[in-house]
Amino acid sequence: MKLLIGTRRGLWEIRGVPGTFGKPELVSPEDWYVNDVRVLAGGSVLVGRKGGEAFVRNGDWEPLLLPEVTAWGYCPEVPDLIWAGSVPASMWVSRDGGFTWEESQAVYDIQDYGSWWVPEPPHQPSVLSISFSPQRPEVVYASVDGGGVIRTRNGGRKWRRLEGGIFDTVYTLIAHPREPGVVFAASATGFFRTEDGGMYWERVIEGIRRLHLQPAELIPGSSKEEDVLLTAGAIAGEEFWDRPEGARAVVYRSTDWGEYWYPVTKGIGIELKEMVTAIRDAGVFVAAGSSQGTIWVSIDKGESWTKVVDGLPFVTSIDFAKG
Repeated sequence: MKLLIGTRRGLWEIRGVPGTFGKPELVSPEDWYVNDVRVLAGGSVLVGRKGGEAFVRNGDWEPLLLPEVTAWGYCPEVPDLIWAGSVPASMWVSRDGGFTWEESQAVYDIQDYGSWWVPEPPHQPSVLSISFSPQRPEVVYASVDGGGVIRTRNGGRKWRRLEGGIFDTVYTLIAHPREPGVVFAASATGFFRTEDGGMYWERVIEGIRRLHLQPAELIPGSSKEEDVLLTAGAIAGEEFWDRPEGARAVVYRSTDWGEYWYPVTKGIGIELKEMVTAIRDAGVFVAAGSSQGTIWVSIDKGESWTKVVDGLPFVTSIDFAKG
């Protein structure tokens, strides 16, 4: 298996499995600030990078006819459907596995689209996360910096902003693959859950003491009782992580859809100076990366962790590929 690590200085690849990982190898230009990386079912690798066009790797790196991509939305169960979020906030879709792309112009028709331009220019809002369930791929959720969460129910022909209890900066959205009306959100003010497709959101933070949450991951089981949620929080946003005490980050785990969270400490510690910035489930193990380039893996669904790499650049995203 290959572990693909998006960082602020290139895309890195680590081969192996827990206990036998090799050394990280830089597989892109080092000057790429990787916003998000996603591996498609056929093995192609998509990279969105800051300040430039997106790329796909099919042997060699090839540019895509897309602007700066800040987030990908993809489910291997629907291999031909790919969403891309950009900056300024826009949505693009491919229905042929990434060969052609179409902009979803209906995003600009959202009534308060102009209010996303906060703070004052030159700030430009970006799409932070995209998610959809393979059970209902026409229903797509996206979070926008300064715009909360938006949703389409018809594949992008019309979008609306969801205002039923969620409105702040949402870093990660997870549409439940088995229950398409259930969506989880990690945000700057805590963890949220909706069970009605986004009309009403409940803030579920019992047990969480670090409310600035960025990454999140769902490890799905065969039922609600077997689902596991992971997230990580800091005392405040990135502008505070360089203080002597650092991010004071904590990894949290829940086995009841967020009703209660408990801190995970085994192998990863608690109140880390570095922030855990990415978490990704590979099925056989889970990987997490940090703002100081540390990579941990867990083979027990996040109950305990083992450090496998350190010293990489700031980790922005993680995905996996076979081989």
